[in-house]
Amino acid sequence: GEDPHKHLKEFQVVCSTPLRPEGITEDHVKLRAFPFSLQGAAKDWLYYLEPNSVSTWNDLKKSTGKDSSI
Repeated sequence: GEDPHKHLKEFQVVCSTPLRPEGITEDHVKLRAFPFSLQGAAKDWLYYLEPNSVSTWNDLKKSTGKDSSI
């Protein structure tokens, strides 16, 4: 499978565009769009996370089980 940390880094680059509505944070864009970037087991993993355990992008990164500089 794909390296999850590489996927997160590439996803962050895509979401860091300055073209987002005023008042919408980059974190919000990332959290809303992230499920659409996943397939198969990775998408299953996301949907089996404890409800309300991810409210920030940092929460999501921590849930991968490794510290990351993403």
